[in-house]
Amino acid sequence: RKMDLNKQIPSGEMAVFNLSLHHLDKKETILKNAVQNFQYLVLLEPIRNFYHILFDSGQPLQEKEWIRMFDRILGDYSLCRFKGFLLVFYKGS
Repeated sequence: RKMDLNKQIPSGEMAVFNLSLHHLDKKETILKNAVQNFQYLVLLEPIRNFYHILFDSGQPLQEKEWIRMFDRILGDYSLCRFKGFLLVFYKGS
């Protein structure tokens, strides 16, 4: 189903943000809503670097900014780094 996540967050058991959160206007609000609407979250997001400035139309954050946001909103989660990306696994309570 195609939808604008800036306007509406669906609900369900699991959500996967595959290189998409950094394209959204209100990343923190959307992630907070996703935590409320889903039991499991998987996020794959790029870390801001020179490549993304040239070729990505989104607004990726620096690694420390992503981690601060994940810490504030998710609290307990697993984080993996691979090259220029962060992979996050979250299970709600």
